[in-house]
Amino acid sequence: MSELNPNELNPDLWPIRYLPGFPLDLAPTILVNFSRSLKGSTAPSDITVQDLVAPGLKPSDPSVNLRVYSPANAGDRALPAMLWFHGGGYVVGSHRMGADTTFGRCRKLGIRVVSVEYRMGPDNPAPAGNDDAYAAWVYVQANVQKLGIDREKVVVGGQSAGGGMAAALCQRIYDQGDVQPLSQYLLYPMLDDRTILRPDSPRYVWTTRNNYYGWKSYLGQEPGQDTVRTPYSVPGRREDLAGLPPAYITVGTIDLFHDENKEYAQKLEKAGVKTRFETVPGGFHAFETMPWFKNTTMGASYNRTQLAALASAFKGFRED
Repeated sequence: MSELNPNELNPDLWPIRYLPGFPLDLAPTILVNFSRSLKGSTAPSDITVQDLVAPGLKPSDPSVNLRVYSPANAGDRALPAMLWFHGGGYVVGSHRMGADTTFGRCRKLGIRVVSVEYRMGPDNPAPAGNDDAYAAWVYVQANVQKLGIDREKVVVGGQSAGGGMAAALCQRIYDQGDVQPLSQYLLYPMLDDRTILRPDSPRYVWTTRNNYYGWKSYLGQEPGQDTVRTPYSVPGRREDLAGLPPAYITVGTIDLFHDENKEYAQKLEKAGVKTRFETVPGGFHAFETMPWFKNTTMGASYNRTQLAALASAFKGFRED
């Protein structure tokens, strides 16, 4: 058998060709309300879940909802922790998403996960979401003893739009001169609005149309312009990345974000930031999270790879 062309859909994932796509702009309100209403999976007996509220960054800002997942046997011991940001194109999603994956991370790595509910467009365009992300970071840093978190072992992570939120937060933390995260863990992050200017090609799940809608809603302006009106809203535009935490970035080769992720990884490396960039040949956006594909050979393998990378992130990638 000839080697798989990375620009072709992996055979494990062929059923995606027959699943209908759904443009977000057709029913954004319904999708937002639905995603916010999801309660998340019931925690197993070996995992505890605590809902907390962090103050908004400014007096006029709403409070920020946090959900803290912990191993049940941890008590109040100071554990490594990940501040986590959900995906959803900056327009849909909830801090309760992906609970089953979070349970596994807590159980297998012995960590706490603090999942953040951040504001999204179009009702709350940037900088609202990034302000919520920073408010969550400030709260965690101020309450490490209460939360049972080791201040020296906090990873900032996210998936898709949440990965973009995590990358932007790391930039902001550095500029503020705060204690730095141990590392940043970015799963196919949504980093650069200028990707909407590139020629479209068949992309499963997250298309150029969805990408355009997500960025326009989040930025409050037409994406792809020469400048954006708010800092930290588009982390991929930042040129000087020196001083940022070590980074893990992973993306499928037929993910719309592949090129922007590769470019960001290259900029990090050029700036002297220890960076691990991994691709999945023939993988489309977030395939390993979908019920049809997460238990395939490819999906299971990718989930193991992500977990191993997160374990390495808590070592600052020092043993790689």
